[in-house]
Amino acid sequence: MARTAVTRAIILRVIEHGDRSMVVRALTEAHGPRAFVVRPTGKKVPRALLQPLMRVEMIATDDPGRELQYVNELRNDRPYGSLHSDPMRAVVGVFVQEVLCQALRMEAPDPDLFAYVQHELEELDRGGPARAVPVGLGRTFGRVAGASRARRAAVRSP
Repeated sequence: MARTAVTRAIILRVIEHGDRSMVVRALTEAHGPRAFVVRPTGKKVPRALLQPLMRVEMIATDDPGRELQYVNELRNDRPYGSLHSDPMRAVVGVFVQEVLCQALRMEAPDPDLFAYVQHELEELDRGGPARAVPVGLGRTFGRVAGASRARRAAVRSP
């Protein structure tokens, strides 16, 4: 049975689907990487929030039996200051987005990973050295993702 859940998310990829809807892949805090069907309708789901790496708060259905969830409402969580407007940061952001899209598959929720990705995006937006973000992201992301997978494997094994 589908229920409604509120979660924070980072938009990873947006794909147009038909005339009025989009499929959005996002890293959510509560559920990990998930795919959503979104119908931009003005106030409840503004199209401007559907940019890659946007931090949003979403109200969506949570049906474990479905691969695609439906977004009922979308709100801006915390807007970036320069991530999308500064060309250097935007290029690094595109790189980070592609790394995340390729590395994150549909897995279990990992709040530590969500917090880490959010922190790195905030550092990039704040004005930290943009050149250092991809290197630091690669190193730490490997450790965080590897540690969480090892932790989940240890929990599963008797």
